[in-house]
Amino acid sequence: MTLEVIKRSEPIYKQIAAHFQDQITRGILAPGDAIPNTLDLAKEFNVANQTAQNALKELSNRGLIRRVPKLGSFVSEHLNANTMAVVCGRSLISEPDVKIYAQLAWQISNHLSTQGWNAKVYTPVCPPLERLMICELERDVQAGLIKSILVVNMSSQLGPWLDKECTIPWAYASDRNDKNVFANQYSVMTEMGIDYLIDHGYRNIGLMVSKFETATPKRIEAMVNDMKARGKDIGKIQYIRPVNNAPQSGMKAIAQLAKSRNPAPDALFVFDDNLTSGVILGLLANDLKYPEKIGLLTHANRGMEILSPVPLTRIEMDPVHMAINNTDNLLRRLKGEALLDCEPALRLVPGKSCGEKANTR
Repeated sequence: MTLEVIKRSEPIYKQIAAHFQDQITRGILAPGDAIPNTLDLAKEFNVANQTAQNALKELSNRGLIRRVPKLGSFVSEHLNANTMAVVCGRSLISEPDVKIYAQLAWQISNHLSTQGWNAKVYTPVCPPLERLMICELERDVQAGLIKSILVVNMSSQLGPWLDKECTIPWAYASDRNDKNVFANQYSVMTEMGIDYLIDHGYRNIGLMVSKFETATPKRIEAMVNDMKARGKDIGKIQYIRPVNNAPQSGMKAIAQLAKSRNPAPDALFVFDDNLTSGVILGLLANDLKYPEKIGLLTHANRGMEILSPVPLTRIEMDPVHMAINNTDNLLRRLKGEALLDCEPALRLVPGKSCGEKANTR
């Protein structure tokens, strides 16, 4: 046999390995099927024994075959098994502020086991090694070791790879884009938060959501317009958009707000708990004490700790509820079943950061 295409830039042994990987991926070779031994492979492709040996080693390194002494090489039984990658773009080991995601990954893994699935968790040891994690994930995808990917938290390098290069179904564990089953999360949260602020007398409300969350501002603006169309007396809405959801961006946005000639809003509604710590520092640094001079309402994942001089009024989302439902919908996608539209589990937890202003309605 001769290879259909000879790529001069690629070693022959890798082309032989790619040939067998293609047959395995297409189901021509099934788990447990035998692969020709070194001598037979060398004769079949008219190559040296060492080249054939290197091809088998490459297939083994990719996890496509298992080599049994004195018996031969066989297509790995675990290929195309029910295994889902649970991916954390930020390190669960070296970044203490993401400990909530470690709990989330554990909950997802347990839930998958009840559905007859295995979970393999991917996380970089530290931020500089994120690319190595993506390379490992990519290799396992190519080898057919995992069927789908659930992303617990995103990162700057992981996102582009998923969007442009990932070849298997994937989903985000919490709401991030218009395709997500929780597309109404921000709509529900927007109305809940604005209603609360209006009930507490605020009429000039600043909504802060980062440019990093590309779809979210459109949802929020649509929800505000819908509330107005239904006759709600909302007052003035200002949209404040930091460049990303890092705390430094929240602090910078407040500094710009303080320098603006336009009147500052009576209250801020921050849609990302990552921004909130920076917003708090920015308010204190610019003598915008809350709740005396400005009200502060924030979104927060349940269990997320945010340091504040006074207890924060927050709309909490249950990330476990969301992640489990997103996991179930990803499994439905793999089966070709219709997705279920589930309501987000949100609750408003009153604090003292925007509760002192008298109700003027």
